[in-house]
Amino acid sequence: MYTLTPSSALTLQSDKSCTPIYAAIDLGTTSCRLLVARYSSRGIHIIERCSRPVLLGEGLRHTGRLAESAITRTLDALKHYAHRLSRHSLSGLQVVTTEACRYATNAQDFIQRTKRETGLDIRIITSREEAELAVESCSSLLGLSPQLTHPTSPTALASAARFLPSRTLLFDIGGGSTELSWIRLDHQADRHHLTGTTSLKLGIMSLFEHFSHLPKQCAYDAMFDYAYQKLKTFEAVHCIRKDIERQNVRMVGTSGIVTTLASIALELDRYRRSSIDGLCLGRQTLMHALHKLKKMSHSDMGRHPCIGRHRATLILSGCAIFDAIQSLWPVERIMIADRGLRDGMIVRMAREHRRSIGRARPAQRSHRASSHLPVGALAIPL
Repeated sequence: MYTLTPSSALTLQSDKSCTPIYAAIDLGTTSCRLLVARYSSRGIHIIERCSRPVLLGEGLRHTGRLAESAITRTLDALKHYAHRLSRHSLSGLQVVTTEACRYATNAQDFIQRTKRETGLDIRIITSREEAELAVESCSSLLGLSPQLTHPTSPTALASAARFLPSRTLLFDIGGGSTELSWIRLDHQADRHHLTGTTSLKLGIMSLFEHFSHLPKQCAYDAMFDYAYQKLKTFEAVHCIRKDIERQNVRMVGTSGIVTTLASIALELDRYRRSSIDGLCLGRQTLMHALHKLKKMSHSDMGRHPCIGRHRATLILSGCAIFDAIQSLWPVERIMIADRGLRDGMIVRMAREHRRSIGRARPAQRSHRASSHLPVGALAIPL
């Protein structure tokens, strides 16, 4: 097995005149995700994007510690990523971890061991920064005016009229927590403002482990009720339903749960990010896909090309959280974003590069150009 020692660790590019390449690793409770991208004047162009299941938070709820088996799986993934990153001359690299390491009593031991064995410096981010990075990754989607796509019922297509609400509710269902962000949109200035955020200890792994002793349907109902009660705390503060009643809310979902449901709704024979990211689907379309998924057996889920055996055990707990979100906040259409913390980190690094250029030479700003970017590119909001 390949091991990257600190002495052979990743080289950061010193010549800033070269086209910069950035890398970001998001170590979550269930998955470890890598993104490598190149910055150009037209956006951020993805070089490679990959994800590996590590289940770092497995058993954490019961012991309060990261299990050795989970650490071993995670280190294997990080060593693999470090090896891949050693092929690039990087202008910037960030590695972050979230709820599992915020909670685990042996998190610092794990981080120090990772540094010794891989050369990677992991930073534990706060729940606030986690939500901010999720919003950052989706910033170029917040001002779009999408048409509703309804693959199963063409007669239910929405009109092409512009849909410009002044509020966005963004949710990110993770392995150990769920982040909610309440965003105010300023269309005239083409800016967004994060007015409220929370991180609920409501993740697909923690929820599954809490109710795994129950039969399948009873467990789902219990998970739904538990999630609904947790979500109500955010509603009590921000009164989101009032804006929904005025049709003043866009909903954006960024997590493996919503991308999987979208894939099922589109009946994809394999997962294709290009078919999912930025897609706007009707609420009923996604709920139809959810009910279809609930009827599958565990083995059927494992064989499904957009689910797979590694995710089959936990996916229903994620569906229960999504179901609760839709019940509490029934927005007619949902934008699907295959983006997350790693995308947000890349955007931040690229923005800083762009600003450093701007300090030397004023640059023309154009947020709206994001819709004309090449496939695989992300916009860089200032």
